Amino acid sequence: MKKFLKVLKWIGIFYACIILVGVVLSAVSRPALLKHKVLTEEILKSGKYSADIEVYTKDGKFPGPKELQRLAQDYKEKNYKNKNYFIHFYLPGMKVGSGAYAVANNAGNSNPNMEVEILTMMLSETQYEKYIENYNLFIEPEKLPFYTK
Repeated sequence: MKKFLKVLKWIGIFYACIILVGVVLSAVSRPALLKHKVLTEEILKSGKYSADIEVYTKDGKFPGPKELQRLAQDYKEKNYKNKNYFIHFYLPGMKVGSGAYAVANNAGNSNPNMEVEILTMMLSETQYEKYIENYNLFIEPEKLPFYTK
């Protein structure tokens, strides 16, 4: 009986170590999310999740599609019970409902990876308009010839 309990103890320790390694690896392998603030969040009975999120520039650079996609996927994982996800990203100073900087949605599971579309033209008539040239947004504004810090 003592031998059986000893074996059982070691099996428990083994499984605890496996779980601990898994937790550490998942924390290490996942990059930090973009600094952001949830402005509005709504979950409808129909299974639709909707959020308006303000995202910040980092080191003078606009958030790119991959950073925003990681953030959108994080919100999708946190709200996994929903069917459709609509996430609008705004830069500081932009008004909710007046056009977002970027969007991610998977209506009807059409975009399961929550790929993000940056809506460059929504920045016209905002404080960010000066970073648009020939319908392109300069994600790294310091590369613009007229950029001053």
